[in-house]
Amino acid sequence: MGEVQTELVLADLGNVESALESARRRAKSRGQHELAELHALERAHAVLSAEVPLRQSDLEEDERRALRSLAPLTLKPQVVVSNVEEGAGLPGGLPEGTVPVSAEIEAETAAMPEDEARALLAEFGVEELGLGRVIAACYGALDLITFLTTGEDETRAWEVRRGATAPEAAGAIHTDLQRGFIRAEVIGFEDLVAAGGWDRAKAKGLLRVEGRDYVVREGDVLHVRFAV
Repeated sequence: MGEVQTELVLADLGNVESALESARRRAKSRGQHELAELHALERAHAVLSAEVPLRQSDLEEDERRALRSLAPLTLKPQVVVSNVEEGAGLPGGLPEGTVPVSAEIEAETAAMPEDEARALLAEFGVEELGLGRVIAACYGALDLITFLTTGEDETRAWEVRRGATAPEAAGAIHTDLQRGFIRAEVIGFEDLVAAGGWDRAKAKGLLRVEGRDYVVREGDVLHVRFAV
């Protein structure tokens, strides 16, 4: 893991050094934007020269924004997945939050029906399929949540950043919904299932009417009202 991290740091350092040369020339104009870019690059260079990934630095948000055109690898969220033998724990030296996956067992169960696969995995003390744990870790690293929409033909899941408002969630479905957002009818997924469907939930008065300031929560089911 250390060798991989070092290679990523060195790759970013090379890109930053290349960008610094042209940034110093542009900064001679003393323009505010050019000086801010140069400052961000110099700060990043110092961090990377100390062999520290940018995500672990104290760079300010505006400095991070100034670096985005370089797409630094060590500024991206990180998820570490470790292939372990059945029944074995994680090896030492891995970062906190590393996801253990037994690739051999996962391969054996890949072609099985899900209920049979879960039964076999349970014999080895594995409670959840590796793919599900990796997806959950990626969602956590990217700070994403899932909300749902449902209708007569299909139920769909959508991803938004944690803290997104109802109009922003509507925009994940279609930009027209965000632009013309009026309100959203909302119910939690588990409450919807327990009620026996959307119409029954509505008849029981379980739907909440939420406005533009509502912050969408994990597992919300939304019906967006909008006008264009």
